[in-house]
Amino acid sequence: MKALILFLTVIGGFVLNAEAKIKKYNYVITETSVPTSLDPLDADQTQNLAVARMIYSTPIEIDSQDRLSSQILESFNYDPKLNLVAWVAKNGTKYSDGSTLTPQDIAFAVARMAYTRPKFPILEHIKGLEEWIKSAEPLKTFPKGIQVSGNKIEIHFSNKVKNPLFRFCLELFAVIPQKCVDSKTNKVTCDSIPGSGRYVVTSKDDIEIRFQEKSTKDEITFKYISVDKVAQQIVNLDEDTILAGNEVMYSLDELSLLKDSGKVLFLPAARFGILQINPNAVPFGDKLCRILFAEIFRKNYKEVVKERGISESSIFTGIISGYMNPKELRTHSLSKVTPAIENKCLEKIRSSPISWGYVETEKNSAFVQALTASLKFVGQGSIKPQLFKNRKEIAEAFVEGKISFLGSGSGFWAHDPSGDLQMLFTPNLHKPLNFVTQDEKLQRLIRDVVNNPDNESYYKAVNQYLHDEGLINIYSHVRRFYFSKNKEFLKRSPLGYSAPTPWQVFEL
Repeated sequence: MKALILFLTVIGGFVLNAEAKIKKYNYVITETSVPTSLDPLDADQTQNLAVARMIYSTPIEIDSQDRLSSQILESFNYDPKLNLVAWVAKNGTKYSDGSTLTPQDIAFAVARMAYTRPKFPILEHIKGLEEWIKSAEPLKTFPKGIQVSGNKIEIHFSNKVKNPLFRFCLELFAVIPQKCVDSKTNKVTCDSIPGSGRYVVTSKDDIEIRFQEKSTKDEITFKYISVDKVAQQIVNLDEDTILAGNEVMYSLDELSLLKDSGKVLFLPAARFGILQINPNAVPFGDKLCRILFAEIFRKNYKEVVKERGISESSIFTGIISGYMNPKELRTHSLSKVTPAIENKCLEKIRSSPISWGYVETEKNSAFVQALTASLKFVGQGSIKPQLFKNRKEIAEAFVEGKISFLGSGSGFWAHDPSGDLQMLFTPNLHKPLNFVTQDEKLQRLIRDVVNNPDNESYYKAVNQYLHDEGLINIYSHVRRFYFSKNKEFLKRSPLGYSAPTPWQVFEL
């Protein structure tokens, strides 16, 4: 009878347990809302990133032990003498719809990114890139520097490049079938894009997305909960759940509640919070007025977070070359703000029709609290903020000049800060940063950093220039974190070069 109960079946020499339990986990996302696009070219946007990591493979990825690996390549290497990246695609790799993932698809993921963002780190050095982009229909071919022969893919660069294998871990290079992209418009044409990753979507609605692992059939459900709902929901979180968050979006009381209810694991403070100010909105066309308001905001942010963290102004964190403390940065810029200029700017701000807003889920965040207090300080406390459904909506409003402020964040990893700096300010990569990326002087300063990655003075020059322009204003160095009632989940989390992939935090 026991044999019948266990129901063991032998197939081709393997013993399969028909009662093998499928693991089911929940991954609660509080930093953003549901995805607004599944196009890999949009995968760097916060709301799209986590889902892209579940359903797509990139040529190379970082495993749970912080090593470079690949689901779709048999081998990968970079020869600095030949300036050559060489990949060999695995045989028999399938998309979620059963179709074959081809070496041409992998090469196309690189070519499509190069076509869309030709100034992106690494890609700008691909041989023949400029001539290819100018051709009649470039996406029907590859640049001279991208060659596919059988299972082999080669990417030839015109000069030495730094950390090319690491760059191809980014979700922007996620592999989808070439047939799903219109070669003329570069738009995705498939209603449902076949996935190349470990998981497939089994169902979704406005607050949940359910994924199933292709081989094990294990399930992970993304649950989207706004920070203001965490206090109500925390009692319902079971031991098969991990909550992911960003401390800048939480109040002190909310963080304390999490710490009292389970285990909280913080990642390093490698990220920075940004107050973006729209220079096309009166009165912030005046650089000194932007700098002044940014300082007011930093002071109010410090009041909000209290002992939780210090206010920072440096785009480089303490673990990266080029860090400058707030006093160093402030001395250069605020020396130009005389009492007369300060009074003039305050009057401009007080009498200007300022518009601002936030995503509904962020209403209790430290950022919104600090901005509310800052506007009250300058005599604009009666302004009613606009409420936006998601990050895409608020970013578009900022770009279109409908609001004066945008809260955002990013980060550089010590593995390659010069490349990360260049990537962040790649023209046409992030539309809300277009006010900054079109600045020719900034691009020259970044080029100096890239060409001299071991010279701290070049990093500091970029740091000071960004601070003095007052367009993107760093106000804090912040941490992402994970919470769970199951302490076994969070013994260790892979740090890699960015936040871990969602399934990795359940594997440890």
